[in-house]
Amino acid sequence: MTAYNHTQLAVLTIPTVQHSLPPVMDDVSLAYSLGIRPKTLWWAVFGGRELAGTAKSTYTKGAILKRGKAGSRGALRAIHVPDWRVKNIQKVLSAAFVKPIPVGDHVRAYEPGVKPLDTAEAIAGSKILWSFDLKNFFGSIRLPWIREYYESLGYPRQVANLIGQLCCVTDVHPSGKGKVRFLPQGTVVSPALANRIADHRLDQRILTLAQANGWSYYRYSDNVYMGHPDRLSREEVDAFKGQVFTAVGQSGWRHHKSRVALYWNRQSVLGAVVNEKPNMPSDEYKALRAAVYNCRVHGFSSQVAKARQRFKSSITTDEQLISHLRGRLAYLKALLSEDKYNKLHDDFSAALEAHRITVQRKWLEEDLQDARDAAGT
Repeated sequence: MTAYNHTQLAVLTIPTVQHSLPPVMDDVSLAYSLGIRPKTLWWAVFGGRELAGTAKSTYTKGAILKRGKAGSRGALRAIHVPDWRVKNIQKVLSAAFVKPIPVGDHVRAYEPGVKPLDTAEAIAGSKILWSFDLKNFFGSIRLPWIREYYESLGYPRQVANLIGQLCCVTDVHPSGKGKVRFLPQGTVVSPALANRIADHRLDQRILTLAQANGWSYYRYSDNVYMGHPDRLSREEVDAFKGQVFTAVGQSGWRHHKSRVALYWNRQSVLGAVVNEKPNMPSDEYKALRAAVYNCRVHGFSSQVAKARQRFKSSITTDEQLISHLRGRLAYLKALLSEDKYNKLHDDFSAALEAHRITVQRKWLEEDLQDARDAAGT
């Protein structure tokens, strides 16, 4: 009877969370929502706490060339690749705990049904186009930011912290002293989660300023584009820029590569000229047309070195050049007139057919040589 007198009943309160997200209250219910055992959840959490690249970490480290001019100079971008089991957990986490959270139309990357060209079309025709980048976009999103975000949605602190830890990697602090936990670039959960963290911490601040001053606002990952329909004085533009940069600093990010383009100068958004309507820069069109034509006449191998200098420093093989040209043509279909696109497409198709015949002939010659070697002739 004494035992009954000392029995305590623990009452668990199911949290009320926004956006119809799973009502998780602790580590066990979180593991259940992810379709894994609590033991597996804690394995992923503990592995993510270890320094990336070490034996106990669930992340390996690597590097890829940066895009654009930085990549052509040999600048590298650090990447963190999760263990395949962590990747599978993050896929489920993204589908259940991240993507159901809505974002506004100003978010123009990594969202279903949103194409890069949509940003160019939305801001085309602005009298003033202002753009800047958010420095270290993914790496600036630290574990406390993710924890605070999920707490704001209604989750208990423990659950919010676990969700953050399942998304973050641990690496050396940029200062070289200590460790830091942040959202790595390239994982399956990072793009969608980064969009929502940025919408929560940054976008809403800038949208308030933009709407009050007549500016439009769009963010494509770490690229921010703002347009104004009227001519403004330099003083007015500078005053607005100061307000926005203050908001960026308050959000925890830093900015760089700020550019203001007036309507009588070339205005570019994600590779498209947008002074009146999205279009391809004439010099880039001529370079692409020449590359495709030369591939048709002389073969892809003859253009690999030129493409590496003109388009992308990582192009080293025929297959990489073909993939790059195919991607550019797909993107430019909406930018070019029908006649221009059809001409490029026909030349590219002819180059592919000639390449296919050349490869098959080479294979046949190799097969015949193998047969002669086997016969001893």
